[in-house]
Parts: sequence; structure tokens; C-alpha cells
Amino acid sequence: MSFANSRQTLVANIAQQASAAATLLILPNVLTASAFAETVYVGVLLSFIAMADLGLNYVHNRVVPALSSRGEGEAIAHWDRTVHSFGLLTSLVFAGAVSLSYFAKFHSLLHSLLLFPVAPMTFLAGFHVSRISCLGDFPSYRRVAMLRALLSVGILPLVYLWGVMGWFIGTLLVAAVLLAYVRKVSWVAFFAIDWRLVRDNVGEGLVRCGITVMWVQLLNVGRLYASTHYSHAEIAEYGIATSAYQSLAALIIAAFLPVGVETLRRFGHSADDAMQYVHRVAERTAPWTLLGTIAVAEASPAIFRVIFPAYHLDPVMLASLLSGVIFYPFFIIWGNCMVGARRFFPYIVLILFGLATAWLVAAYFGSDKRGAAIGQFIGLMVYSFSMYLIAPRVLNAPTKLWLRAMLVFALTAGLGVAYWALRWM
Repeated sequence: MSFANSRQTLVANIAQQASAAATLLILPNVLTASAFAETVYVGVLLSFIAMADLGLNYVHNRVVPALSSRGEGEAIAHWDRTVHSFGLLTSLVFAGAVSLSYFAKFHSLLHSLLLFPVAPMTFLAGFHVSRISCLGDFPSYRRVAMLRALLSVGILPLVYLWGVMGWFIGTLLVAAVLLAYVRKVSWVAFFAIDWRLVRDNVGEGLVRCGITVMWVQLLNVGRLYASTHYSHAEIAEYGIATSAYQSLAALIIAAFLPVGVETLRRFGHSADDAMQYVHRVAERTAPWTLLGTIAVAEASPAIFRVIFPAYHLDPVMLASLLSGVIFYPFFIIWGNCMVGARRFFPYIVLILFGLATAWLVAAYFGSDKRGAAIGQFIGLMVYSFSMYLIAPRVLNAPTKLWLRAMLVFALTAGLGVAYWALRWM
């Protein structure tokens, strides 16, 4: 694990989480519950943005590190131009779907029109960020992330002035300024599409973007279920609770971003070396993730009662959402192994199994608003455990390595489940 690169991504993520914390402190206390629910629902819609270019960006992220290691700069530029230009066109279609979905639920034409440009600009900015990340330029990644954090805080006065309308205007401004900045530091020409490259890779791209979208929804299935089954007030509560969960989860994901790049690089040389590498990472990070998650879960209810007196966040709901972070080190690193080994079908099956489990558990609780959070925790647990069960067969993991990895997982997950059970009782 490159700890220098992890520090870069962690610094950037800490800035983003500080910005998210400032936003969380203000939005629910300034907006009505119904208006805040609108911002939560927009977040749910934009979480599907991986579909915006049919997944070519994810094929790009797989191919470019290998091209970079061989010094093939012209091939990288060719990929950059095609993915950027094709993504611009397809993201406009995605933007239309997002705006129509929002309008169908909240019936505001003006807000829908303001939302339309956000999706393509967010996609293009995200492409440039992923581009510099897969080239290993993590200092630039840190600068872009910190700019996004500053911009997100900078629009908050608009919310004070104009309420939810100010939030929509500010969101559009953030997307526009961020895109202008990344285009300046990472320029790629418009409208240079190699259609043969698109045809040859769109199949893999659809698989990869499908995996990404399903994976993101699995990590946030509680919020997704709440946004489709609960009242506006309960959606707002999940928006607050999920913000705390996502802040903690994002720290873990940011720390593991260089790990993912390194894992894919090692798979290009030796699958056994890559699996040894990810196991060492899991051994080092799992205990700290467990302790940090429990600490945050214990402190959150008291803090939220003070900060959000108008909302009544259930302690079991909070503990269930936050405890899912315990499983992150395990499914992130072994998921990277499955992607590196191109075991897409079993990976998709595992994600769907986790999603189905979470959804069924949430449905079992009916109108009980804790059901979505409990479903998410159980879904992540089942997903992680299933991944370990199939690793020897699907990845041909060495038996000794698999047994050691299973022991680390069993100890960490067992303690996490025991904590969650105590909170439930």
C-alpha cells in the first residue's frame, strides 16, 4: 500500500468531509424537512452517474495504468479524447432522465431545468478526476477535491437567501466552476470519438458501470429504499443519518483508492502477488476501521440530538447504518481482486445477492423506518461473507492465504456484529 498516496487522498477526503459536515449542519436546519428531502433525492439520482457514458470511463481506468507503465502516451491521449467526447454526448441523455425523475416526484419544472446541466458537468469533471487518479497524480487529485470542498461551502449563503432554490442554483455553480478548473489543469479535446474503440469496449463498459452502479446502491441501499418507500420527513432523516455514514465510509474508500490502482497493476504481473498484497492491507486496516466505526456510532446519537433538535433520529437506525463500514476493508480489496481477475459475472451475482438481501430485510420491517438501515447492515454483511466463501474457487486464492484472510474477517466481523446486536437490545 502506498501510504504517501493514501495520505494525499485522505487529506483531500478530510477536506471534503469538513465541507460535507458544514453542509449537513446548515441544510437540515435552514430548509424544511420536505425541501431537504428534495436535496436527498437529487443525491440518490446522481448516484447513478456511473451509467452516464455506458461505462467507458471504467474501461479507461483499467487500461490507462498499464499504458502509463509502458510509456504509451499517444495511446492514453487517444483513449482520453474518445471517452471524454462520447461521455459528453451520452451524459446529456442521462441528464434528461435525472430531470424527468425529479419532476415526476416533486413537480417543480424550474428545479428540473436547473438540475439538467448538473449531470453532464459532474460526469465530465469526474472523468478528469479519475483520469489523473489512474495516472497516479494524487497531488492533483487532492487539489481538485479540496476545490470541490471549498465550493460546496461557498454556496451555503445562497441557501440562506433563497432556500431550496438557492441550493439548486449553487449546485449548478459548483459543477460549472469545478469543470472549468479541471479542464484547465487536465485538458482534453472535444468531439474526437473513435467509434471503433467505443464498439470494441462498450460491452465491457456496460458490465463495469453496472457493477459500479449496483455497488454504490448496495453501499447506500438504506437511503435508496427510504427514498422510494418512506415519507418526506423520513427521507430527510435518512439524509442526515446517511451523511454521517457516508463521511466515515468515504474516508475508508479514499484511503483505498491507491490500493485499487496498485492491485490492478499487480494483477498485470501476478495474481498471487496481488492477493498477497490486498491481504496484508486488510490485516493492517481492519482493526482500526472497527474501532473507529464503533467510536463514531457511539458518539453520533448524542451529537445529532444537539445539532438537529427538530429531527428524531433512531439510535438503532444510526448504529445499523454506521456499523456497515466495518465490512468496507474486506469487500473493497477483494472486489478489486475480482475486477483485476475479470471475474465480472460472480462479482455481479454477489452484489445482487447483497442488494436483494438488504431489500427483503427492509421490506420485512414494513413501515418501521429502521428497516432500511437494518437491511443495509445485513446486506453488507452477507455480501462480504459471500465474497470470502467463493474466493478460493473464483480467484484461485491459495488455501493458506484464504484461511488467514478468513480468520481476520471472522474476528473483525464477529466483533462488529456483536456490537450491533448490543445496540439493538
